[in-house]
Amino acid sequence: MGRAATSAGPLDHYDPRWAAIKAVGMTRWWFETGPVQEVADVLATSYLERSRNPFSAPVRLLDRGIPMPGASVAATVAVREDLGAEQAADRARLLLAPYETDLRVAEESERALVLLHCDDPEEGTRRSMAHEVTVTDTCAAYQRHLHAQVNRLVDEDRFPMAIRIGDRPTVANQDEVRRLLAPLHPDVPCRSPGTAPSG
Repeated sequence: MGRAATSAGPLDHYDPRWAAIKAVGMTRWWFETGPVQEVADVLATSYLERSRNPFSAPVRLLDRGIPMPGASVAATVAVREDLGAEQAADRARLLLAPYETDLRVAEESERALVLLHCDDPEEGTRRSMAHEVTVTDTCAAYQRHLHAQVNRLVDEDRFPMAIRIGDRPTVANQDEVRRLLAPLHPDVPCRSPGTAPSG
């Protein structure tokens, strides 16, 4: 898309607290030392600041949109407080309640597309972690809970567009992304460069 699109960049660009968090170890802070209220606050503040940040191209691409703080916080408290999926979702809603209105407004300005390996959290976790050299029990548990929470958000229609990747080739998934996004802006290509139209 060239100059028609820009990336919003990493989430940690949008809150200065990330530097100190990284200095002490993000995993340790996320799952051990950082109070869950602080984890929720850093996430919500970062997402909201990113949504307010002006951008320099007609289309801005975001990695993890506004529905994701709810899933991330729920997965975090599920691991840290040994909660089931529904309890964790309720706890996340309470932790994010101070930001609810702003998050809703920001979400309405996005066009969310979620990519899922599959609907099964166990299999989705296995596929997500397959490229990692080492996986801790905590990280694996978080990923299982995160997959379950993202699937919950899909069921709640928080993502208007969803793609199940399955075993399809990467280019097929890229073309599916383009097919779904092309109607939203004229600069989004409807298929991969060099791909012949089907039919």
